[in-house]
Amino acid sequence: MNTKVKRKGLALATCLVALAVSSAILISVTAFELSTRQKVAQISRESKAYYLANSAIEIALAAILQGDLANVPKNLTPYAGAEVSINVLELKKDEFQIDVISVVVLDDRKPIRVSMTRKVLIKAEAGKRSLQFIA
Repeated sequence: MNTKVKRKGLALATCLVALAVSSAILISVTAFELSTRQKVAQISRESKAYYLANSAIEIALAAILQGDLANVPKNLTPYAGAEVSINVLELKKDEFQIDVISVVVLDDRKPIRVSMTRKVLIKAEAGKRSLQFIA
């Protein structure tokens, strides 16, 4: 009878140890998953800011090619939580510098800011205007 009591206690101890180990594994997997989700959300916000800045450069380039610098918007708000500012400077005749800053704030988090600068030269060949990027 004494050995049966020891076996019952051993089974309970084994179950408690197994429960503790599985709980620890579950907690670590959950923490890892939450960390991964936060990283993915951060990368998503950074990508949005980058592509907004790239789009603003494209808008400025289109206006430069059309010779219509007066209609380049200075500030854009494409959607809630996103702002883009565009500044086009004429450095020399047919040479321009485009400065863009995009800021994305989503879900009341820290703003993501991306700034880009591109220098372009306008070339006219056979009546067509083309762009050449300057390093």
